[in-house]
Amino acid sequence: MFVPSLALGLAGGIWLIVTVPPLLPHPALSQLMMTLLAVPAVAAAVLAAFASQGFVLETRGEVRSGEVTRVIEHQGKTTSYECVIRYHAVTEAPGTLNCGKSDHVGATVQVAWDPDGLVEPDFAEAKGTYRFFAILAMVSEIALVILGELTVAMGVVLRAAHRVSAARGPGTADGPEAAVGR
Repeated sequence: MFVPSLALGLAGGIWLIVTVPPLLPHPALSQLMMTLLAVPAVAAAVLAAFASQGFVLETRGEVRSGEVTRVIEHQGKTTSYECVIRYHAVTEAPGTLNCGKSDHVGATVQVAWDPDGLVEPDFAEAKGTYRFFAILAMVSEIALVILGELTVAMGVVLRAAHRVSAARGPGTADGPEAAVGR
């Protein structure tokens, strides 16, 4: 489920880099709009991945109760944690899963996993949590569309203003050089 989000995000990023700079004539404005467009684009891709994982776990996943028996800390560029789970009944549930710094030994947890392995296992959350991520992803997409339209409109207005200024020419009373001679 993460691969389609990554592919769409990569395609959108390439589109952003290729289309925005030629659209806006001023480099500073172009960089500002690229930054403003990149934020909702990345947010939408990440939130869509979380939403799809939650959806799969809620619709196809199995949930088992267990206890955290060990928290393993992995050091690297960032610190990550892995929880070892012991279940209350015999099950094929995953024995370890990614967890956070706040998870501790002895905690009772609910683990959701997809028996077909489409998504990574996770702690079972309240029903409908994926809907929250899906709504945030949609809001990010709407913001991206609005900012994209704003970028296009600014490009059209700035180019039209540049054409009008160039059509007036340097020798006319309205041209930029007219103000210098006064």
